[in-house]
Amino acid sequence: MKAFPYLLALASLLQSGIAAPHEQPRPLRIRTNTISPGEANQIHTVIVGGPQDLIVPNFIIAAIGDVIQFQFSSGNHTITEGIEGSGCQPLQKSNPLAIHSGHLPYNKGDQNVMVFNVPVNDLNPRLIYCATGPHCQTGQVAAINPRNGQQLVNYMKACQQAKENVDAGSPSGGIVAQIPLEKAAFIPAEPEGA
Repeated sequence: MKAFPYLLALASLLQSGIAAPHEQPRPLRIRTNTISPGEANQIHTVIVGGPQDLIVPNFIIAAIGDVIQFQFSSGNHTITEGIEGSGCQPLQKSNPLAIHSGHLPYNKGDQNVMVFNVPVNDLNPRLIYCATGPHCQTGQVAAINPRNGQQLVNYMKACQQAKENVDAGSPSGGIVAQIPLEKAAFIPAEPEGA
């Protein structure tokens, strides 16, 4: 529950409109994962994409030994570790071990879901964005073990103001795999107008 006071402060900032995406305004919501104290080696499921091009939850708390499983929904997305203060820029340019999934698509009718399993080896904050199209600038960002809620808000603002969304190189910092659709934590969205 350490994150609760930060989430309250963050929610207040978001309600004020500070963190609204620059292209199509939509309310940003901070969604944190549920933590079970005392349980070791947990798998934290995070959905990437979907009809709103988000990362849910986007405030991820994990312990050393845990695995964060990013499940890729609707469309083509990445999980790319960014640079604090420089929105939509890959850390992989200066650190080849930085997190980057590569582009992992999910198309209607697919029976398998691409996943990117990231082992948690330390508690350092990691800022994440999607390097596909303008997804980063429109709010598809997240933080793993952020120092506080303000760190995520500041990163969101930096991403909204980024002039370009820069892709990274080869996958690193995790393992690309797939799971059957029925084991995924999401139900594929219907096409618009259905």
